[in-house]
Amino acid sequence: MSKAISDYTRTQKYKDIKKAMLHQLKEQGADEKHYIDLINTYLECWIDVQILNKDIRTRGINVEVTNRAGDPELRKNESVGERTRIIAMMLRIWASLGLNQNAPQKPRLPDAPANKQQDQRVQEPLEDDEDDEDF
Repeated sequence: MSKAISDYTRTQKYKDIKKAMLHQLKEQGADEKHYIDLINTYLECWIDVQILNKDIRTRGINVEVTNRAGDPELRKNESVGERTRIIAMMLRIWASLGLNQNAPQKPRLPDAPANKQQDQRVQEPLEDDEDDEDF
């Protein structure tokens, strides 16, 4: 195992993700070898995404390369497309395991007033800028 990979496997986030996924499998009664292997594959993908994110942060979305003529040119960083492909694979693994995200609920916004009389906000008219004559 490379140092970069082992560094990620020791992070608290990695451990938390693995623990939560294994816990959900156990709750579903699906803590069998096949499903645990899928979790390990998911976590390998997670590490790959972390490494790709680091590359994108370091080199950017576009990277300068030397073309065949020896001239520098900008090209898309291949890590961007690779990251997208791996994330799609992770989502398929997640769905095949039937796991729950346990995402927090979005805050509920207050209902809009039923009519304009209930809305006490006053909208000020926009001022005309006299310098805009050229437009």
